[in-house]
Amino acid sequence: MNATALAGDIVRYDFTLNLPSLAVFQTTTNTTVIAWPSPYPGWTLQQQTNLNTTAWTSVTNIVTDNGATRSIVLNAHSGARSYRLRGP
Repeated sequence: MNATALAGDIVRYDFTLNLPSLAVFQTTTNTTVIAWPSPYPGWTLQQQTNLNTTAWTSVTNIVTDNGATRSIVLNAHSGARSYRLRGP
């Protein structure tokens, strides 16, 4: 959709952001799973240990994909980290 608003115009555009969201849960084997929907090609899971910096790095864990959900499994002793999905 292309939208143009000129000075003095009153315009309303309704739109929906179609962004994937992360789900995080702990398993019964004391690991943590981070999951997101599969149908989002080009999105990369990134991590960092200090939110006071901009040093995000791509996760190197094995990503599994069952056709509906992509996920990684983290060891309980991975330490404190923040995660995000980076879009194309």
